[in-house]
Amino acid sequence: MEPCEGLWSVGVPSFSIRPAYLKKALNLLISGTERIRKKFNFSPNTLENTITRKLVPEMYAEQEQSGYSIKVEIFSGTLSDPTSPDELSEIDIKFTWNVFHPNSYLAVQAKRLYGTGATLAGPYVEGGVMDFIDGKYSRGHNYGIMLGYVLSKPIENAISAVIGALKERKKKTNETSSFIMDKIIDYQWIYKSGHAQKNNGMTINIYHMFVDLAS
Repeated sequence: MEPCEGLWSVGVPSFSIRPAYLKKALNLLISGTERIRKKFNFSPNTLENTITRKLVPEMYAEQEQSGYSIKVEIFSGTLSDPTSPDELSEIDIKFTWNVFHPNSYLAVQAKRLYGTGATLAGPYVEGGVMDFIDGKYSRGHNYGIMLGYVLSKPIENAISAVIGALKERKKKTNETSSFIMDKIIDYQWIYKSGHAQKNNGMTINIYHMFVDLAS
């Protein structure tokens, strides 16, 4: 990653992520989830952290074969939360490249979803999307990633539930552009929404990637 103007001042903006790097990270997430689908069976009760702990080593293995050069950190802390400046905010997956600075990263927040029953679309927004908007992490960043682990079919229902949950919270999420399908990479279930961050009013584009892990 390369720094943008204002790198050393958190949230002014602090970090501009190039689309090429974003694409590499998204493709690596896809490759990693394809690998865990082949190796593991997940029950509907599997916690997201359990899945993430299996996913990250598979992304390491994928990089060894593909020649990727992305550093992947799991459950990494950042001090950028304006509501709790002395406490670490845990990021599920954090991508970094060659330039190091505490705020130079691409964050991924993972949440469980279901295609039937209680979909957990509400917690997906309240406990995932809102963390980007409130500035808990990725303050001043132009991109963030939400990763939905869908643990019961059909995946389309889980995605529809997320669409509904976002629509119900449009004002709360400071929506600047609606949730739409995006073709930034060759993947069936990737979408994008835009939101104004509360600490600075800048728009962060959140990519929503959904993976079918139902056994």
